[in-house]
Amino acid sequence: MFEMDPEMDFGERLSLWWSCFWRQMAFAALAAVVVMAVFGIFVVIWMKDGHHHASPGGIGALAGLIVAVVAIPFTGDAIRRAFIVQDLTAPRRIDFWSATMLGLTTFGWGIIAGLPGSLVTEPFHKIGHPFMGLLVSFVIGIPLTMYIVLPRQARRLRLQCGYDE
Repeated sequence: MFEMDPEMDFGERLSLWWSCFWRQMAFAALAAVVVMAVFGIFVVIWMKDGHHHASPGGIGALAGLIVAVVAIPFTGDAIRRAFIVQDLTAPRRIDFWSATMLGLTTFGWGIIAGLPGSLVTEPFHKIGHPFMGLLVSFVIGIPLTMYIVLPRQARRLRLQCGYDE
């Protein structure tokens, strides 16, 4: 359940995690910039036409949801590229559906791996140190991601390459 094929030590997993992490963040930032620019233009046009009763919070929430949905296939492709760079089993080309499924695998298992960090963060918020809670959550999340999420991503990529379980 927590094993990688080929077997990897902590340092190799950390290297793979970092390779996946920065690629995901780059794609997410690009998607956020594009969607926010489009929604910014939309809001300016909307307000210019006299629709001043529009809720900016609602529009921002919708933009955030669109960024999350748009980021799913990009996340899958970022993960595939990270595995290729690390010389692990991954298809050289990937279609939209396969990228989406890999992105959903990443998000789904990432939520599960992030639960302990979320639980640890709450007390820090209550005592007025949210940044410290975020830092502790991040530090806890890295090994959980390396030992829970990465093996699931590797399995999905092996299946996409046509290998059996």
